[in-house]
Amino acid sequence: MELRTDADHLVGTAPAGGPCNLSGAEQVLTGDFQDNVFVGKVTVCQTGEACELSETYPVLLVYNIEDRALAGQVKLEVGCESAALGPHGLLVLRAETQEAPQGAPPTPPPAA
Repeated sequence: MELRTDADHLVGTAPAGGPCNLSGAEQVLTGDFQDNVFVGKVTVCQTGEACELSETYPVLLVYNIEDRALAGQVKLEVGCESAALGPHGLLVLRAETQEAPQGAPPTPPPAA
């Protein structure tokens, strides 16, 4: 997922393909940071008998500065599952590994 920020606002775009087999890049994450907490919404593909093919859910993610990761749980509707999420609806977004110069300040949230 490509993440872009404008001040405290974050937008995530998923590339074509992936676990949801998207036909093209799509915006799937949007919201705002409040300190190290991200409050927004995420759109996921899902499977299940009474489930839409994709659905947008509210999400609260916590940013871990040391791991450069956003993580939180997405509470799907009962009976729905998503290949884009980990066990129990866990969503984890990690920055690509980049070595910071020794003595450099901690890296802010992705592109923030």
